Amino acid sequence: MKKITSWLLAITLLANIAFVTSCKKDDDPEINKVEGVEFTDSYGYLLVTWDIVENATVYMVEVNGINVSDTPLVFPAITMDYPTIGTKITINAYSDITMTSMIASTTIDYEGIADDVIKNITFSEIGNSIIISWDPFTDAASYMVSISGVALSEYPITSTSFSTGILTDGMVITVEAFSDPLMETLIATGTATYESQATGYIENLTLTENNGVVSVNWDAYTGAAGYMIKNNNVNVLSSTISYTSYSLGTLDNGDIITVEAYSDLSGLNLIAYAETVYTVNEEQPQPVSNLIEYETGSDFVTLNWANPYSDYTQIEIYSGPRVEGNTANLVAFLSSGQEYYTIEDLESNSTYTFYVYVVNENNSLYKYSTAEYITITTDDEQLSMVGSEWYNPGSAMFPIEMNLWFGTNTVDWEEGDYYHEGLSYTFNPITRTGIIDEGGYYEGEFVVSADGTSLTFMDSFDFIRVGKK
Repeated sequence: MKKITSWLLAITLLANIAFVTSCKKDDDPEINKVEGVEFTDSYGYLLVTWDIVENATVYMVEVNGINVSDTPLVFPAITMDYPTIGTKITINAYSDITMTSMIASTTIDYEGIADDVIKNITFSEIGNSIIISWDPFTDAASYMVSISGVALSEYPITSTSFSTGILTDGMVITVEAFSDPLMETLIATGTATYESQATGYIENLTLTENNGVVSVNWDAYTGAAGYMIKNNNVNVLSSTISYTSYSLGTLDNGDIITVEAYSDLSGLNLIAYAETVYTVNEEQPQPVSNLIEYETGSDFVTLNWANPYSDYTQIEIYSGPRVEGNTANLVAFLSSGQEYYTIEDLESNSTYTFYVYVVNENNSLYKYSTAEYITITTDDEQLSMVGSEWYNPGSAMFPIEMNLWFGTNTVDWEEGDYYHEGLSYTFNPITRTGIIDEGGYYEGEFVVSADGTSLTFMDSFDFIRVGKK
């Protein structure tokens, strides 16, 4: 009886185990991956973030199998000290606060963030050697260069370049930066794949100049995705361009212009280049032509001319020949394109000679053309009565003060308390004589002095010119 009872208990126990096992396989959720893991800098610490896991209540982060925090995390983020490159970081998500039911997990080999990456690893061939260069990394005291984990140098590298022998296309070069001379603390890593630096030649690289602005042009190179332009080995552009011409602005004599072709837009794989030297146009500027006296008055002259077709930057006019380093007789400084100018404040009935120069400030040897000059004589001054005011202070014989105001066709005459408005007048500026109210009650002749400062009316009243209305 005992044996039968024991067998029945055993069969029941096995059935229960089978039932529980089958239920566990059907009910346990599948372990998903934690997605969207990102590493960023947060005030000197590493900030680790990830996407929210559905049904997750808490999270736990491990570094090489050791929990970063003592308590579970409610939010999908944590800050920590920066780990070394290659450290394994694991993020686990749990559906319960006791962390007995894991629903998602991800393990990542930490390879640094953007600030932990050595940038611009490049290669250049010199003879039978290849120079590996890279950007300096902040706080780096030493570097190491390796291929597939094998160091190329027996000692730490303290510069940002290293010379090695022949490399094979496709080799992955790793550059590591350390904060100490003994290479114990790794702070940054960068990699680059070596490709042969044998380069082709870009055809028809030319420089053209128009009014001091230099443009560079070249033929498209087969397989080129982008081009970089350099002036004296310094990049002119912040990124590569896909077109085959560019305006460089002004250049100095002897500047070396290089155009490089790359198979990629980021400018990493150089496939062709060409360079040329800029030479300033040393020809003397052509002078103006057809310089004429367009209009002349007693105190002005207007000059007119035709500008040359050659390159120039401005026009300068002098009252006499130009003397190097002396601008005392500089009359006008005109922008390119202007072909006339009025010179004012001249003396009447006087002779002047004006010199017109074409100037090219971009020409280091011959900036000035030969001068074209013209001699003119201003007209005699034509005295105008229009707008003038005259005053007679009176005299012992005629104590009454008088004023005359001349308009365009009429004169107003104030005589003591009497005011005669709108009297007609005529005036001859050559003989300087005139008649007021000709044929009228106040008719009288007047004469203006040669210097135009005094006026005599009817041979008896002397006026002085006191100004304009």
